[in-house]
Amino acid sequence: MRPVQASSRRARSLAAPAVAILFAACVPQPGGQCSADLDCGFATTCQRGLCRTPPPAVPLSVTWISPEAEAWRAAGVISIALRADAVAVSITAGPLEVPLAPDEGGVFRATLDASKLEDGAWSLIPHAGPRAGAARVLHLDRKGPQVTLELPVAPAGTFLRNQVVRVLARAVDAGAGLDESSLFVAAEGMEPVTGTRVGRAEWSFQIPLSAPNFLALTGAIVLRAVARDRLGNEGHADAAVPVTRIVWRRDVGSGLPVRSSPALDSAHVYVGTDQGRLAALDRRSGVELWSHALRGPVSASPARGATLVYAASEGGEVAALDPNTGEPRWTCNDPSWRLLASPAIATSNSNETLFLSNASAQQQGSTTVQGGVLALQQAFPGGGCSIFGSTGGGASSVAIGRDGTLYVGGQDQRAHALSFDGAFHERWASALTDDATTSPAIAAGVALFGADDGHLSWLSGGAQVQGAALGEKLLASPVVAFGTALVQGRDGTLAPFVSPTQPSQPVVPQYVAQQLPAAGFIASTPAVGADGVIYVAAGRTLRAIAPLGALLWSAPLAGEATASSPVLACDGTLYVGDAAGSLLAVITDSAGLAQGGWPRFRHDARNTGNASSPLCE
Repeated sequence: MRPVQASSRRARSLAAPAVAILFAACVPQPGGQCSADLDCGFATTCQRGLCRTPPPAVPLSVTWISPEAEAWRAAGVISIALRADAVAVSITAGPLEVPLAPDEGGVFRATLDASKLEDGAWSLIPHAGPRAGAARVLHLDRKGPQVTLELPVAPAGTFLRNQVVRVLARAVDAGAGLDESSLFVAAEGMEPVTGTRVGRAEWSFQIPLSAPNFLALTGAIVLRAVARDRLGNEGHADAAVPVTRIVWRRDVGSGLPVRSSPALDSAHVYVGTDQGRLAALDRRSGVELWSHALRGPVSASPARGATLVYAASEGGEVAALDPNTGEPRWTCNDPSWRLLASPAIATSNSNETLFLSNASAQQQGSTTVQGGVLALQQAFPGGGCSIFGSTGGGASSVAIGRDGTLYVGGQDQRAHALSFDGAFHERWASALTDDATTSPAIAAGVALFGADDGHLSWLSGGAQVQGAALGEKLLASPVVAFGTALVQGRDGTLAPFVSPTQPSQPVVPQYVAQQLPAAGFIASTPAVGADGVIYVAAGRTLRAIAPLGALLWSAPLAGEATASSPVLACDGTLYVGDAAGSLLAVITDSAGLAQGGWPRFRHDARNTGNASSPLCE
């Protein structure tokens, strides 16, 4: 057995070199014969029947068409186009691989859905088999600019509705770059405002707070600064501006009621008080500049003439005062007079004549006359400062037409039209259904009278052109705006009546009847703004009411509403008194009074009661 074993071991040892020789003969070395790459050793390939080291790979030759080099794009579909020395090409972009197909012109085309890639720089690498071509860098940017908005600090903690504020906006974009022309500041209801560059990335904006929508007495206006980058991506920042309509509130009556309606000029607001004085306040600050004492309460509204301001008291005194100092220029008084009505001003040859009703009985010779009407000047020809007419009388204030006709209601249940040439002459009289303590309104030559029982009469030449019934007693006087008579009943009924002066075509705005809540016993006459908004003091509230009845905003009064009727300046500031002796100034959105009618008590902001006077200033 051992020889056999020895023989086997020798046979195995002899066989091993033979296997190695055989294997070496089967795996060709470089330069050896082969029929496939598998026949060749490591790092060699079969080339023309011989195993050889392969030549270096030839890069894919690419001519890019789109996208352009270093292109910036937002999310969306991006067009890819190139020329290449290959039959088939694909593009890799991070995790995406996009095959490109050639068109008839030999251009490889495809689209890339950029929404599948995150923002940043991406290399678009073309491939044809193992060959790669020159990459193209694509920048993706979906983020808008970073925007901040800086507001000034209001000295009193809030801004007035009519102020202009300067705000600063900063905008930067680290991606595609800021489109500086795109930056603006906007608010609801306001046209966008563009700014002025004041720094490397800072812009200044002047924002008129009267422009945005603001249906409140106090609250916030939200401003939004918006900017875009060069790709259209948007960024924005919001900021809330605290705003109030209340300009000031002053106690001018020392706790006693203010029943007169304020009168305005460009610098002052004049108001009479039950204290028996006329006070002049600075319109913008509410600071009292001067006051003048009269005999008895001043419930009649003062009137501002061309050079003087006039006031009448229940004690029978009329004073013509310097509007800047309050110094009397002339006075006219009679203890027997009781002046509840407001003076009307007529101007002739630079002379101003006042006309106002007297509510007390007058002795004319042997006859006692109830009421009557007065003409007053510093000095009439022949002496004296007053001329009495026995027509009319009471609390109804005189209204003066454009032709100089004087219209006044009476305690005799009649409406009167008068002329004056140094003496009173009655042109006509027309019967009413009750006394007229309210004041007439004039529009297009037609006089509108309200009787105390709520009946309305439109009169022309003494004849009734139209009549209507409110259905409620009147304490407030009627007004006319936009071809519509607006009448406030003492119970809170606010009703429109189409005027006979209404144009043939419908006018805008249209008004609707409504009942004001918590507003009983109203004596304040509404005022109508140039935008059709109605301003009325009722109960303990000043209201701004849209033509179709919506309450736009309301302001609390310090006391109950009185006969003090709102007066509206051309800048939209409104003034009204109340039973607590307070005078309130608020900012409205109306550009003065409604044109072409008789939009408030005494017609205009100066309280002239004259249809020829400008409405506001």
